[in-house]
Amino acid sequence: MRLKKNKRLVILLFGFLISWGIMTAQNDKDKNIQLIKNFLSVFFDESVAPETVVREYLIYGTYLKDKMSKTGFEGAQLHILKARLEKDKNQGWLVPNHKVADLTEYHVYPFEDFEHLNTLKINGFGDDKPSGVYVLLNPEEDEILQYFLVREGKISSFSLLVKGGDEAFFFGYGEDKP
Repeated sequence: MRLKKNKRLVILLFGFLISWGIMTAQNDKDKNIQLIKNFLSVFFDESVAPETVVREYLIYGTYLKDKMSKTGFEGAQLHILKARLEKDKNQGWLVPNHKVADLTEYHVYPFEDFEHLNTLKINGFGDDKPSGVYVLLNPEEDEILQYFLVREGKISSFSLLVKGGDEAFFFGYGEDKP
């Protein structure tokens, strides 16, 4: 009799742990999606300083460019300024798809939900499916406009470097935070 109660208790506990794990993962995805939507809402908003956007939403650190040391913080600010100044032009891989500037509603989803729309091979994840990757879709939800990499509750990258037509790498501003 006591053995049956213990088995039931173990089964209930196991079921609870699985449910809790699923709810936690979904909650993290929901938080990441909201983070990206908030980021997009201020990215092209000139009333919000680029410094504020970087501090609140991005992971930044240090990187070297042209033998001059620049902080990732400064590089991210420059990226936002350039995107704002030239939002009507297609800037290629460095600046988000120029169609993003015209959106009033953001359709953001985990990458795995819309992987069938992906035309790129995203490198840096080995044989694993990319984790922490989200996509922004056009209003019809039949085209990926932008990719995001989220780590530790902040955006690590919102740009891809595309090489050779279909090979892509996330471009970020460093993982170390000052």
